[in-house]
Amino acid sequence: MSKSTDDAVLRDIEARAKTEFLPHIGSAQGEELERLVRERRPRTVVEIGVMVGYATIRIARNLEEGARVIGVEISEDLARRADANLALAGLADRVDIRRGDAREVIGSLDGPVDLVFLDAERGQYLNYLRKIEPKLGPGATIVAAGAGHASDRLQKYFDYVRLSGKYDSRHLVLDDDGIEVSTYRG
Repeated sequence: MSKSTDDAVLRDIEARAKTEFLPHIGSAQGEELERLVRERRPRTVVEIGVMVGYATIRIARNLEEGARVIGVEISEDLARRADANLALAGLADRVDIRRGDAREVIGSLDGPVDLVFLDAERGQYLNYLRKIEPKLGPGATIVAAGAGHASDRLQKYFDYVRLSGKYDSRHLVLDDDGIEVSTYRG
């Protein structure tokens, strides 16, 4: 599909999010996520917390041929809506959405994982990261959304990625919120 089709689906999700109170990353965070995907050129991306597929579309449309997104979504209804949005955007062939609790699903994923996008229960970010860490390839990128508004719930996560010696990490303030971008040292 064309980028204009992708953009139309994203605009529709943004409009519905306002009336349905569905949180999603803002445009600045989305643009930064897309920039990171283009720059890092991941082969395997894992997205924890797909919702209706907004970030998934932004990731998938920037992947190189043969690369894939494995999304994990606990809500069957949201996963169905994400599948429909991905089909409308013409990106369904690049994405596999797994249904279930990420704390359980992560164990079934194959590595190496090149990029992880965390946008689920903020208080679980560190648990998600620790479960997926053995599957990370050297230089893997971890992007944690909601790192501004929920920073109190993310303090243990921040301490880990900033102080463990396993990551090079930086915080970006975008859309009146923030993301934490960490690179795994391997």
